[in-house]
Amino acid sequence: MPGNHDANRKKRPLKRLPVNESSFSEIIGSKSVYVDKTRMIHSLITNLKTPYFLARPRRFGKTLVLDTIQNVFEGRQELFAGLDISKLKYDWKPYPVIRLDLSSVNTDPDEFQEDLTTVIKTVALRDHKIHLDVKADSDVSAIRGLIEELYCRYADNGPSSGGAGRKSADSRIVVILIDEYDAPMLDNIDDYKKCEAIRQILYKFYRAIKSEAKLLRHVFVTGITKFKKMPLFSALNNIKDISLGGEYSTLCGFTQDELTQCFDYHLNSSLKSLKRDRYFGPDSTVDTLMTEIMYWYDGYSFDGRTTVFNPYSIVSFFDAKEFDDYWYQSGDSLFNHNNGLSNKNCFDLFDTDLSFASTFKVLDPGKMNDVSVLMQTGYLTIDRVRKSGGLRNYHLKIPNNEIRNAIAYEIMEHAIVPDGINDPVKFLSVYFHDFIEAFLSMDGEKCESLFSSFIAAFPSNLLGTPEAGEYVYHALLYCQLKACRLDVRCENRTGKGISDIVVRTPAGDWIVIELKYTKPERDLPEYPAVSADPADPMAPGSPDSNMVGISSDGLPHISGPDIQGTDASVPPDDSSKPLVAGLLSEPALKSLRRNVDFAFKQIVRNNYALPFISMRNKVFAVAVAVYGRNDVMFRFKEVAWSNETHKAVAYKWISVQSWTSVG
Repeated sequence: MPGNHDANRKKRPLKRLPVNESSFSEIIGSKSVYVDKTRMIHSLITNLKTPYFLARPRRFGKTLVLDTIQNVFEGRQELFAGLDISKLKYDWKPYPVIRLDLSSVNTDPDEFQEDLTTVIKTVALRDHKIHLDVKADSDVSAIRGLIEELYCRYADNGPSSGGAGRKSADSRIVVILIDEYDAPMLDNIDDYKKCEAIRQILYKFYRAIKSEAKLLRHVFVTGITKFKKMPLFSALNNIKDISLGGEYSTLCGFTQDELTQCFDYHLNSSLKSLKRDRYFGPDSTVDTLMTEIMYWYDGYSFDGRTTVFNPYSIVSFFDAKEFDDYWYQSGDSLFNHNNGLSNKNCFDLFDTDLSFASTFKVLDPGKMNDVSVLMQTGYLTIDRVRKSGGLRNYHLKIPNNEIRNAIAYEIMEHAIVPDGINDPVKFLSVYFHDFIEAFLSMDGEKCESLFSSFIAAFPSNLLGTPEAGEYVYHALLYCQLKACRLDVRCENRTGKGISDIVVRTPAGDWIVIELKYTKPERDLPEYPAVSADPADPMAPGSPDSNMVGISSDGLPHISGPDIQGTDASVPPDDSSKPLVAGLLSEPALKSLRRNVDFAFKQIVRNNYALPFISMRNKVFAVAVAVYGRNDVMFRFKEVAWSNETHKAVAYKWISVQSWTSVG
């Protein structure tokens, strides 16, 4: 839980924020905020024989880790004053470092080898004043030559008569750091032949590094994805993958303790700004802000136990003092092979118990597993890990609100926005204008018609198979609301359960949504069509439905069909047909009414509205029922609550005419 903070502490100037900064020396020299990871780095670099590999999503701090390691090995002790490593045993002797960033190499297979050679020669001349006399396309000769030249220059006793082959106690002196090792493959991932051509070049390159192992003090490699057949892992077959689990799970990203300690003054400054903008009320505390930051940017886990915040989003948030999708906006579209979101899995991601038995090694660039790639690229994360036999079974989830927003935008843009539209957000706002207007004015009948039509028109290849569960319709409603940039919350936890969707209206009120779904029985007999009678006890405004109270068993007493036996998890029947709006078959009408009852009962019984009730806000409950593919019922009620017990105790129907708070 968020910790306590003293908002009245003595003021001091805010430390600079390292926005888009990945140079350790620049961050320290400019007195910017630095989250100290040097204790873990000390543990890594004191093991002289093991090459390490770390996979993390883009903009997650990998380059800064490499740069920090480089500064340690170069013996720049003065930069580390006061940091953890300065309190640990280390000799601070300088060692030669070869630092390569493969994302800077031309990834066209016809030019890759020549450009890689050029990069190595540039590093040799710029960083070590060594001129390598090798052919333009000889990356192997270049890397071996640079390693051996550095050994000869830095060996304590100078070069021996045997040259670089001399064996001595201090022969391991050269450090190699490689950033974005997989960039050449990812840039060509849709062309297997190009990938294979680059793979062959890199195989020889990494074999050359391995052949010089007796001279290498430390090797550290970073990337986004892990390819099992990548030359890095076959040529350097002793490399240790520290990406998942273990003591280095928080090497990249910020833990909650690191955030509160290193950004304490930025937390207070941001809270004041958000109060001025009326995002928070005047009595809100830093704990309130921390809860919101956790909702937006926390949730990444690489061991199934400890979570970290997205560092790029955190720094960007404190810089702008405004919640937004910073990390997502800095990347590319999810709907491509590189990142793994495809037609067959886009709604599966909203499944709250997505399991995947894997070691997260992508077997082959031509056979990439979408879910595995989405996890490695940061759009899914580990929720928990279970061991079964010789396999680890990973339960995955969407990590936070920013990523849930990203997926919603991508699905809606891919499904609805025509090619050539320059402003997809504006297009979607216009496209969904009528539904959002009906929703905010709580016009249930219009919501039913528009949402039903939306489902019917949605591309069937994105809806998934008939076996898809409730989460598909939950996701459709969430995406439709989110596409218009409403403040939409998903799966808000309370003490008794998790609400499906919560919306904060432009007026500052809250709408708590519970959705239930039923699959029609197959081969149902034909029933005469019946209309939804406005005088029905379950209809808005009817005398018997104005207020639903608490019965002797402590649960809401609801008139209407019996709700026992409701199965809200049964998947849809693909053969069901759309029904005329307002004219439903008897089984459909009965199912919709039953599930609306059940949804309201769940909202009150589990206190889903409680976190949003305050003296300044109204809270409304919305029950949404779906039957088959696109038979829909929306019902809106205002939540009544007890000042004595601070619990939601009842709800009453809302009529469109009396609703004026939003619109």
